[in-house]
Amino acid sequence: MKKTLSIFFIIFFLTKPLIGQERIKYKIEELIKNSGKLLERERIRLLSKIYMDYLLQTYPEFGAFIGKPSNKSEWTDFSLEAIEQRKIDRSIFLKGVQALNRTNLDTVDQLTYDLLKNALELEKEGEKFPSELMPVNQISGYHQMMMNVSDVTTFKTQKDIDDFVSQGCGSFNFYIVIIPILSIR
Repeated sequence: MKKTLSIFFIIFFLTKPLIGQERIKYKIEELIKNSGKLLERERIRLLSKIYMDYLLQTYPEFGAFIGKPSNKSEWTDFSLEAIEQRKIDRSIFLKGVQALNRTNLDTVDQLTYDLLKNALELEKEGEKFPSELMPVNQISGYHQMMMNVSDVTTFKTQKDIDDFVSQGCGSFNFYIVIIPILSIR
């Protein structure tokens, strides 16, 4: 009974929505620390869920691209501090994946493991070529983000339209954050 309750507590705690970036490190550490209490398949599934929640919180417009619109009133924080925090978070997630034993997973969970590990490693490699320093031109750049999101956003109700417009109004703050980054070059 005690073991069942502790496993329930771990799963409940780890699947609660993220409240802040600082919680990620704690959640991954808890997942690693409690490795003996959870099966590998439960750990990879929890890690995968935590990562998806993280992506939807950190990159709010990402939800529009995968059909899971999240916070429609915000944009990704492209401040230099947020970019550095995402690099730290990426390393923490990679540490979480590396703590798993792939051989103890079935083929479906091995695929999840491989995809998650590959995505994190590619993102880590990409840090050598900071996208925030990419030149802005008429085809690509931060200024195109709103149009890209509008292309994949489904408007079914007036609320959807209002949410998108309010997100567009929030883009003013988005550009205020981007201007200092553009001046680095």
